Amino acid sequence: MDNVSKTVKVEEEEVGDQTVQTKTVESDSDNSGRQAANKGIQIVYYLAGVLALLIGIRFLLILLGARNTGIVNFVYQLTQPFVSPFYGIFGQTIAYGSSRLEFESLLAVIFLGVILVIVTGFIRLLK
Repeated sequence: MDNVSKTVKVEEEEVGDQTVQTKTVESDSDNSGRQAANKGIQIVYYLAGVLALLIGIRFLLILLGARNTGIVNFVYQLTQPFVSPFYGIFGQTIAYGSSRLEFESLLAVIFLGVILVIVTGFIRLLK
């Protein structure tokens, strides 16, 4: 015997002078799997959003030439592992405390977006 409970949804739609009923049967195990996948996608989006925000703050701090003290140093150190793979692409020297347009941060955010699409697509496939 199958111990999976099922939910039946009945929708009625009028087509011309006739009423058409559509029945959809969903098992609760399907719904729990979808809910878990949706929760996983929400967590991935949240983490990527926080990381993108921190990299954006880093970009602005470097653009404005913020001195490397306190919270500025904390943001630099926190985002360094995500930005450092892109150093050297544009041949610029890294100098904190002087104003510059850090293309590496922009590339890191773009790369993060690509990874986000791939990971969430994979989670959706697992539903």
